[in-house]
Amino acid sequence: MKLGIFGLGKMGNLYVRDFKSFGANIAGAVCSTYQSTEKKVFNLNSKYHLSMKAFKDEHELFQQDIDTIAICSNIETHLKFLEQSISQKKNIICEKPFFWDKKLSKKQIKDKTLSLLQNNEKKITVNLSNIYLAEKYIEIVEKRKLK
Repeated sequence: MKLGIFGLGKMGNLYVRDFKSFGANIAGAVCSTYQSTEKKVFNLNSKYHLSMKAFKDEHELFQQDIDTIAICSNIETHLKFLEQSISQKKNIICEKPFFWDKKLSKKQIKDKTLSLLQNNEKKITVNLSNIYLAEKYIEIVEKRKLK
């Protein structure tokens, strides 16, 4: 699995730690600013002996040879990154909540969620619990590759 990450806050750090421990190739990340991304990537590379890259934006990240996106950014960005990841045909791991927009009614949220799920040919996982997330997700992706 080659992983790209949106957001390296608390949850993004846990994803890096856990996915590294399960042997995933973590290509790099995008944070709210490039300066923030560079600093966080440098610190995580040092801590976990990685070679992640800091990307300026999602377009640069999507140009990489990655098959899975982890969305650990603030919830206001989830929908945007979900839609972009689906259009780029990536497997997706999204932190809870899946997405949220105060301007949408419950019906609109339900319809949007169904649309995202129906228009995606890859796996979408919403992390509701961190227990065994990385190990289970790698298992799912690897099984899909064998088919």
